[in-house]
Amino acid sequence: LSPEALARMVDEGNADSREWLRLFARPWKDALDFDWTAGAGNGADWCHALGSDERGLLLWKTKIHKRWEEVITQLAKVRKEMRAVADSSGHGGISERALLAYPVTRHTVAAWGNNARSANQVMFKVVRLDDTRCVGLVVHLPHALPQPLAQGLIKRAGGNGTALMPELRRLELSTWSKVHRKLDELLDRLP
Repeated sequence: LSPEALARMVDEGNADSREWLRLFARPWKDALDFDWTAGAGNGADWCHALGSDERGLLLWKTKIHKRWEEVITQLAKVRKEMRAVADSSGHGGISERALLAYPVTRHTVAAWGNNARSANQVMFKVVRLDDTRCVGLVVHLPHALPQPLAQGLIKRAGGNGTALMPELRRLELSTWSKVHRKLDELLDRLP
């Protein structure tokens, strides 16, 4: 994208400039919808789409800064606060923080061990608008729990994923709703 197009895209009042992104968006709850016990669902276990909700795209921006280092500092604070809303104590062996990305330092899920991986669904990007302005973008690229992690939980539950999957789904919905509220609080939404 040209610097002019980027500047238009990060203007909250110019939703038309983000119309092309809607082609790659889907409701975040649908993107999480995959039941590994049934082997079916509407979601996928990889970052396959830009998330959206009833307000629009799950895309946020920082304030505009003169230097990229200032953007990085703001994004680091946002990341820290975003992770802080996710409980790390665990519910039945899995914590909200582990749903954000895995592994989590000092918070191992017994069913997953230290070698399991789940991509961070929230991406952070610094964008230079011109020679004197930079902005940070934050985007939620939702996906279902990767198959190896889901199967680890099912195995740990004695093979009974039927009871586990609805509980996991509730935890995912609750966790990501809290993250979205925190990002809405800290940044400007680009719907």
